[in-house]
Amino acid sequence: MEESLLDSKGKNLRVLYVSTHYGEAQGGGGIVAQGLSDALRKRGHIVTNVYLGQVSKLKCRLMPYLLFFRFACNASRHDIVFTHFHTFSHVLVVSYLAARLFGKSIIARIDDYFYTTRFRWFRILEMGLQNAVLKKCDRVFTVSEEYAKRIPIQGVGVIRNGVDLTVFSPHLRKTKGSVKRRSVIFLGVAYEHRAVDKLVKVAEELPNIDFLLVGESEFRNLPSNVKAFRVPHGGVPRILSESRVAINSLQTNVLNAGSSPTKVAEYIAFNLPIVSWKGSLDSAIPYFPVSNERELKETIDHLVEEDFKYDPQLVKQFDWNVIAEKVEVVMEELL
Repeated sequence: MEESLLDSKGKNLRVLYVSTHYGEAQGGGGIVAQGLSDALRKRGHIVTNVYLGQVSKLKCRLMPYLLFFRFACNASRHDIVFTHFHTFSHVLVVSYLAARLFGKSIIARIDDYFYTTRFRWFRILEMGLQNAVLKKCDRVFTVSEEYAKRIPIQGVGVIRNGVDLTVFSPHLRKTKGSVKRRSVIFLGVAYEHRAVDKLVKVAEELPNIDFLLVGESEFRNLPSNVKAFRVPHGGVPRILSESRVAINSLQTNVLNAGSSPTKVAEYIAFNLPIVSWKGSLDSAIPYFPVSNERELKETIDHLVEEDFKYDPQLVKQFDWNVIAEKVEVVMEELL
């Protein structure tokens, strides 16, 4: 064990943060990795980020992982390895090997336990390998209580996705009397399993409400009150501050049942009521469940007129600084 792992205040840990993605250009997973890393740095820790996107342009299936492993092993000196990954990415295996090679503890945080429905033979092997490695990690976390129940090992904890409340500030939310549109927002990629097409159908029946699809989508010939566009992540707070209702997912399946995606923390930060298909969100998150398009229409039509607010203590739970403090405690327990 290296000397002076902690200073007298229990701070200044050297953390090797290994993730599938990093930064807003790589989607929600990248935003989470950057958000948590930055929060740990603000708490005085030295964080070295290594992520798959740095070598993922290579076409060979195995070569990215070999180079990634080599890069991880030659990263700056660290006291502990924290890995944050999507299922089947191999980042967990690489992180575990690097940690054990250096004699370090490893904390694993898994974003989603079922990242694909295409369970071909090699997927089954990968899942088996992943479960075997998870059992050997020092601590394992995921993003929701429901996901924790799916992982076949004992003692899985929860580290939720968070938000920077100095940027995504409830105080930026305009009052009801302000001049603004009555708008409903869906934030993120309009994947098929999120069934955003249901929202477009409902929008046709609510012509006096604006619907904003902010993120990547393939919709064409949309109704006049539906706008689909992309903005840098830095532009999201302004749009959220001008919205009244937020949409999560409009379908529940193996990919999102009991989920807690990044955008939910951003919605909550702006006190936006969340509408989502029944069962598609973690039960610890307050939301308005719907089971069909009629309920979706009625719920939106009602909520768009309301001034909605969450308990400030709930909002605080999604603060990256609060989440980083929890991670910090776990890291110090392992040293």
